[in-house]
Amino acid sequence: MAQKKDKNQKPTHVDGAYIGGNVNTGGGDFVGRDKVVHGDVNSVTIRGDAAGNTFVTGKGNVVTNQTVKIEQVLEALKDFREALPQSGLDEETVEVIEGEVMDVEKQLAKPEPKKHLVLPKLEAVVATLTGLVGAGEAVQKLLPMAQKALEWAQQLLK
Repeated sequence: MAQKKDKNQKPTHVDGAYIGGNVNTGGGDFVGRDKVVHGDVNSVTIRGDAAGNTFVTGKGNVVTNQTVKIEQVLEALKDFREALPQSGLDEETVEVIEGEVMDVEKQLAKPEPKKHLVLPKLEAVVATLTGLVGAGEAVQKLLPMAQKALEWAQQLLK
């Protein structure tokens, strides 16, 4: 006598993927196997994060990568330190921030500055200023300066 197949019985062996229920794609495509997407050869499609990348499309394009120089970072830090006294911060906070910045300047002046001695100090300066944003207009001017110096130092000391 032949056995009846149970519609709810799961297969015992499957070549490839097996989905035994509903699939919620969140509005995206459901692809059961390989998905090949063809587009214009002069376009880039990004679905997701793409930070830190350079994309070039087209013919004859030239990419120049601007490299941050230590001199730029040192100049930004000098400008920052000169703006500190007019910031309206209390004397102790100015002294601590100025000390951190001077330590960074000394390290960057060396032939091979150490990343682990520079970045944490600049991050601490940015964090301190971020916590004081409501303290006044001058602090709001200092914060972008410190953030730019940190960004440049991060690029420089990869």
